[in-house]
Formats: sequence, structure tokens, C-alpha cells
Amino acid sequence: MNKLSIRTKVVLTLILLFCISYGYHFYNVTQVKKTLDSAYKEDLKKFESEKNTLYSKLINQDKNASRILDSLYSLTIENAKSFNNKTVSFLFFSENIKYNLIDFKYLKSLKAKTESELYNYYQFKIYRSGIFELQKQFGIATTVWAKKLAKEKFFDITHLNQCRPYFDNNDKFSIKEIALKEFNRFLQEYTTNQKELKSQDNQLQDRLENQLNGIKANLNNNAQRLLSSNFDKTQAIQKGYEFFRFKWAGEEEFAYELSKNTIDQTYIDNTLEKVYTEQYRLNSLSNGSMPYSYCYGGSNSGSSSIKVNAGPEDVLVTVKNNRNVVVRHAYVKAYRTFRINVPNGSYQVFFYYGTGWNPKKFMKDTNCGRLVGGFVSNESVSRDPDILQLYNQELQYTLSKQTNGNFSTSGSSKFEAF
Repeated sequence: MNKLSIRTKVVLTLILLFCISYGYHFYNVTQVKKTLDSAYKEDLKKFESEKNTLYSKLINQDKNASRILDSLYSLTIENAKSFNNKTVSFLFFSENIKYNLIDFKYLKSLKAKTESELYNYYQFKIYRSGIFELQKQFGIATTVWAKKLAKEKFFDITHLNQCRPYFDNNDKFSIKEIALKEFNRFLQEYTTNQKELKSQDNQLQDRLENQLNGIKANLNNNAQRLLSSNFDKTQAIQKGYEFFRFKWAGEEEFAYELSKNTIDQTYIDNTLEKVYTEQYRLNSLSNGSMPYSYCYGGSNSGSSSIKVNAGPEDVLVTVKNNRNVVVRHAYVKAYRTFRINVPNGSYQVFFYYGTGWNPKKFMKDTNCGRLVGGFVSNESVSRDPDILQLYNQELQYTLSKQTNGNFSTSGSSKFEAF
């Protein structure tokens, strides 16, 4: 056999050294893994032992701790486990070893969290017991408002951090001494207001019914049929709210609302306007009537006079003084005459024409209140553009078209005339 060359010997020697080095490194890695794994198993045994000791201690103090501990432990034990890396090196060989760890601080946090949850359990038990008693008296309102009101109304809440990072929330709830008494007082006020508004709603229905019966009693048959077909009671009742405020002892007052119905007078007025159009379409007042006497007075005396000769339409005449105040008014029937007497002074005269006088019709708000009464159809308003200066005189208006007449009215409005 040929002798090995020096170069071959060197190569073989290097290979042998590499194998021996790697074998030694592999052995070291294996030993480190066994050591770390053994240490973790020992830690687990110790952890389990300390956990059992903790369980026994807490459960001996309070049996309810068992349920809380089991729930917390099953949900969070993984938070106590973690991993780390260890590097094993020899010569030019190196390997990272990932190994398990368990944090014994978790058990301390578990104990604190369990004690906190036990405390909260008994505080909420007092709260629920109080709520249950209030439900007997106030019913569903108790449940509704217990959910609406913030927990701060019933509890002093302390934010604790000793259980982090294993437990995010460790708030401590301590029921306030006067909380349930104040809640009782609130519910008494709330239900009293609720009953009062309910009673008012019932009275509202009766009032609406009486109002309708009173209206019907004064309508002719056609108008009654029109009212029955057009009036919707559900639309006549307007749903709304009334607001109340309650001062909770030791807290800022807060507002709450209760449903309250009102009669929608606008809907009623709009519906009745159609009905009254039918009811009063041929109605006319007697000559010289003063339908607004409750507002403008019913006087008809003075040293001067204004004579009105009506044309083919009924007309309501108003007379304003130099302060723009209506001082006289009168209803003049078609083709009839009426003399309006006034004290000496300056005046302007307005003419409100139409057909069918509706005594219920709203005209405008005035200084003396709501002005009610007006024509059903064919309405028009005009005025004498001139300011009259009367001193022991009589002025005459003939309200019909005439050839070569000496008077022409100007346009006006109900708001100006009244």
C-alpha cells in the first residue's frame, strides 16, 4: 500500500478534529437542554405546589374563592408562561436553545386578584339585594334605571395596578352607604311624576273628546259628516316629553325625561277650518255688528261720522286713529248702510270683504289677544289711501263701482287692517 501523502494526512487530521469538536459541542448542547428542561420541570412542581397552597389558604378563608380561582387560573395561566433563549458555543460552533420559563410572581398577582374579586362579589351582592327589594316596589323602572345610571352613582371605584401584567382590570368596587337610599328616593320621585303625567294623558283624552262633542253640537249635518271623515284623533294628540331634574346626594343633579302628550291645536284648527268653511259658507252677521268688541270695544259715539253704503258684498269696516290703533269697527251687510260715529280727529278707514262669516276663524295675534272671526271665502282687503280729518263732519263711502266716482281704494292686508 502506498504511504499517505502529507497533504492527505493534514486533511484527515482536520476532519478528525472537526468531528471531535462538533461531537463535544453536540454533547454540551444536549446537556444544557437536559439541564434547562429539568429545571423547568422542577419549577413546574414548585409552582403547582405553591398554587395548591394558595388555593387551600384562600378557600379555607372563603369557599367562594374556589369558583373565582378556577375561572381566573384557567383563563390566565398561559400569561405566566414564557420563553427565553440561551446560546451554547464551542470554537466556531454555536446554537440557540429556546427553553420554557414560568413566573412565580403570577401567583402573587392571582392571590391579589382573587381577593379583589371576592370583595367585589360581596359588594355587588349587597347591591343586587337592594335592587331586588326596590323591584318589588317600583317594578321594571328599577331595572331600567339601574342600567342607565353609571356605576359611579352606586360605588366608589378604586383602580389598582398590583395585578398587572397578568390581569388588565383590577378595579375595586365599594358600595356607597347612601347609594341605595338615594336610588329609592329617585324612583319614588320618578314613578310619582310618571303617574301624574299618565293621569294628565287620560284627562287629555277626555278633554279632547269633550271638545269634539262641543264642536259637533253646534255643527249642521253636513259639517258633522265632514268632521267625522277628516278628523283623526291619533293625529290630534301630539307626543312629547317633559324634563325633570334630580339632585342625588353628594353628586351633581341629572336630568331625565318622561313622555307627555299634548293636544295638537294646530291640527285641530286646520281640520276645523275645512269644517267651518262648510258650516259658515252662507253665514252673515246682522248689520252693524261688532264681532271684535272684546278687543276693539263696542262704542259708536262721537261728534263726527263715517257712513258706509255697502255694495254687493258684506264688508267689515275698521277705523284707525293717528296712533295706528283700531278705535271703531262694524259689519255692514251687502246693500245696507251703517253710520260709524267717531270723535273729531284723524283717521284711516279699511275694508275687509268676503263671503260667509266664520266666527271661529283666527285672524292674527293682537295686543288684546287672539283676534277671531273672518270670512270663509272671496276675501279681500283694501283701504282709503287718504287720512281723514274730521271735525263735526260726516264722510260717506259708497262701496260699489260707479262711473266717474270720486273714490278709489288701495290694496291692503288683514295684518294692516286689524
